[in-house]
Amino acid sequence: MNLRDQKINEAFLAVDQERDYITLVLRNLIGIDTSCPPGRNYEKVADYLESVFKKRGYKTEKVIVPDSEVKQIPLKLEGPRVNLVAEKKYGHDPVSIYAHIDVVRSSNHGA
Repeated sequence: MNLRDQKINEAFLAVDQERDYITLVLRNLIGIDTSCPPGRNYEKVADYLESVFKKRGYKTEKVIVPDSEVKQIPLKLEGPRVNLVAEKKYGHDPVSIYAHIDVVRSSNHGA
């Protein structure tokens, strides 16, 4: 097995060992209503994820999108647009993950 495949296998093993915790985190995230519109609770998601990352030793920073930028979005939005940046030095090249936190209601919502 080459080094790349070995590292991939190690990553999958690490995820398997944390399966219950990862499932809990995802369940908690899914439980926060970020339906857009109105797209509220961004800050609640950022707060939750910040606690998750800090427990793992990450430095975090909340970045709030300026109102002037939010007003350009052609939707009736509620609450601040909060992004979270989490960083941890490992001595390797950085990895960036960008994720959307709001969702669109399904067409059969409430049916």
